[in-house]
Amino acid sequence: MQNLTNVTSFTLKIRFQGETIPARCEVIEKHLHPQYRVSLVAESGKENVFVLYKTNQINKLFFWFPLEGQKELLAQAIAKSLEKEINN
Repeated sequence: MQNLTNVTSFTLKIRFQGETIPARCEVIEKHLHPQYRVSLVAESGKENVFVLYKTNQINKLFFWFPLEGQKELLAQAIAKSLEKEINN
């Protein structure tokens, strides 16, 4: 059985709390809902990876598992930026 996984990547700019954060996004199309892995590198050099899934819903294009505090707000900003990127 072949492993039919298609991976594409692109750069993304995330607007968060008045700042623009550069990010790298990998789209992994292996399952029914493509997985978007968004990597943000902090000034300290630490990398944060957020995993979102594209849905078939009109009112919510992306799903992610709940996070706490600032990470949840950042995931919301990432989803908004991804929606703009996909709709352009």
